[in-house]
Amino acid sequence: MKKTIALVVSYNRLPQLKQCINALRKQTKQPDAILVVNNGSSDYTSVWLDQQPDIIHHYQDNSGTAGGYHAGLLWAMQNGYDWVWCMDDDGLPTTNAFEQLMQHADDGNSLLSCVVINEEDKSSLVWPSKTHKTLTDCHQQILSGEAHPFNGTLLHRRIIEKVGYPLTHLFYWGVEREYLYRIMHQFDIPVKTIGDSVLYHPPFHYCHKEEWDY
Repeated sequence: MKKTIALVVSYNRLPQLKQCINALRKQTKQPDAILVVNNGSSDYTSVWLDQQPDIIHHYQDNSGTAGGYHAGLLWAMQNGYDWVWCMDDDGLPTTNAFEQLMQHADDGNSLLSCVVINEEDKSSLVWPSKTHKTLTDCHQQILSGEAHPFNGTLLHRRIIEKVGYPLTHLFYWGVEREYLYRIMHQFDIPVKTIGDSVLYHPPFHYCHKEEWDY
C-alpha cells in the first residue's frame, strides 16, 4: 500500500490555514495524513494545530518557504511516505483535486500539479501561459512541461531521492523556480499539470521589480 501525505507550509495565516485544512478533509480521495509545517507563527496557529488530532504539527522557527518545504519533505521521507502533495496555507483544492492527481500518478516518475485558478473569479489562471489562460482552456487536458511547484504539487519519493530538497538559503524568493529547474533540466523529469485537478489561489498581485532589490 502506497502511503500518501498532504504537506502544508504555514506562517501567521490561521484563517487561510483553516480553510485549506477543511478542503483537505473533504477530499473525495483522502491522503493518509496531513502534515503542517508551522514556520514560527506568532498568532493562534500553534494552539489551533495542537487541538487537531488528525493533523501532524511540525513547529520550527521561520525559515521561509524554502525551509518549510525542506523540513516537510524530509519528514515525509523519513517517515516512509511515498507521495507528498504540497501546498501553501492559502491554497484551496477542490474536493476531487487529489483524486484527479492520483488517477494520473502511474509509476511516480513525473511531477504532477494542480491547475492554479484565481479564487476571486474562479475561471482565470493565476499564472497564465501563452496557450492557457482560463480553466476552460485546461479542462480534460494534461499540460506537459507546465507546473507551479508547491501549489498543489504531487511528488513521489523517488523524485525527491533524485533531486534532493529545496535550498533553504533561498528562504522565500525563487525557491519554487529553482526546484522546478532542477527537476526539469538537471534530472530531465517530466512535469505535468492536470487540468481537472483544481486549486484556488489568491490573485498574483505583487511585482518582483517593486518588491525585490535585484
